[in-house]
Amino acid sequence: MQQFIDFLIPDRLDRVLFVFGAGVGAAVDFLYGGWSAGLTWLGCLALADFVTGSIAAWQGHAWSSDAGATGVRRKVVLWVFVAIAHGIDVTLAEAGFTALSFMSITVIALTVTEAGSIVENIDRMGNGKFVPPVIRRGLKAAQRVVDEKVDKSFGEEEKKDGQA
Repeated sequence: MQQFIDFLIPDRLDRVLFVFGAGVGAAVDFLYGGWSAGLTWLGCLALADFVTGSIAAWQGHAWSSDAGATGVRRKVVLWVFVAIAHGIDVTLAEAGFTALSFMSITVIALTVTEAGSIVENIDRMGNGKFVPPVIRRGLKAAQRVVDEKVDKSFGEEEKKDGQA
């Protein structure tokens, strides 16, 4: 019986891992309102974009640690903007405005952008012939749909002024 009780009581490493996991979970919940399939896909595509961009730069003899660091900073900023969009949603919801999900639009737009960037990287690697035309057309169509949704939701004037 004592062995069973000892098994149930976490040791020091287990407690540290529990606290770390709880902290990460709390941070994700605060910053993004929880985790979603859209965030998973954005993360996967951002990673794939970074990897394919690094390979393309290496093949073109343009890879450098500065360029790699810039790529990492871009990905961090991407996640910062998703968190900001969630913060805007939370603030708008407190004021009673719930018809628009700024975070969803942001995640969709960034996901489409990341996918397009992966195709561009594949082109730079000399493998563009392997990208089906339907993917290229689909990404262009998706970008148009996102642009139209943003224009409809936020107004054409703000987009023209460079403010969204």
